Amino acid sequence: MKFRSLYKSRTENLGVTMKPAELKKILNENPERFHFIWMTENSFIISLNFSYGSNLLFDINRPNTKSEIIFYGKLTEIENSKTKIELKTRSKTFLATLLIVLPLLVVFLQIIIKFEWPIFLIQFAIFPLAIIGLLNFIRSEEDGLLRIFKEYLNDEIIKHDKNVAGKLL
Repeated sequence: MKFRSLYKSRTENLGVTMKPAELKKILNENPERFHFIWMTENSFIISLNFSYGSNLLFDINRPNTKSEIIFYGKLTEIENSKTKIELKTRSKTFLATLLIVLPLLVVFLQIIIKFEWPIFLIQFAIFPLAIIGLLNFIRSEEDGLLRIFKEYLNDEIIKHDKNVAGKLL
């Protein structure tokens, strides 16, 4: 995995064979495994109900979310009663910037305080490794949220199709 893919925004496109109005009914059924809220007529936010790492580390309470692991979604109707779902994350350039700033801060403190070399080298290496680890952890939680959303959507579409088929018989 390239380092750049850890911090840049990510876009996932899903397609379903139903009209947006039918898909909205399915999405309005209040899923239990993730938090879902409509922002506008065709855009929404999904987030994990709880993210152990990001909730405790960032302690940010964004409106309309329950964790820092967020996908912004948008529904678009395409031909033949199909709907495109575009899911997008925010970029994490702040964390990537810390990869440069924190080691420079350690060098600056080395000039002022004059740490011993082993302590300096440990501090110089620990910050980038910790941030890369955090970016990997956030990416894995985003993958988990995406997987949960896809599973929910697939299960609900199957239920919907069975109900429609049952009504036709």
